[in-house]
Amino acid sequence: MPFDHPRWPGFLDAIRPQVTWGPEKVVEGPWDLSYLKLLHGRQKIEIGAAERTRILDRATGTWVRQVIAFDRSVIRCVLGCEVAVMPAAQLIAYKRLLGRDVDLEDIRALGAA
Repeated sequence: MPFDHPRWPGFLDAIRPQVTWGPEKVVEGPWDLSYLKLLHGRQKIEIGAAERTRILDRATGTWVRQVIAFDRSVIRCVLGCEVAVMPAAQLIAYKRLLGRDVDLEDIRALGAA
């Protein structure tokens, strides 16, 4: 989600009762991003900012800036608000860069192994 989007403040206000952490900037492990965590019922959800996000390429050890193509995103309803969801191909590509066991499992679950 682009945290600088004009609808972000309203969305954040709507989900605030369910936010369990953040939003905060984190540089940890393979991540350099701002995000928040929320709990909706028993479902854990993490929403990351689209701006200035970088991930560590496991194979090369270099930071790679992530640019999400929102014009190719799918609009989904999250807690009553429409949000752009990262295109599946881009999600798979960044999970390949990360290369952790959980990412490889996700890639298999998405049918792209």
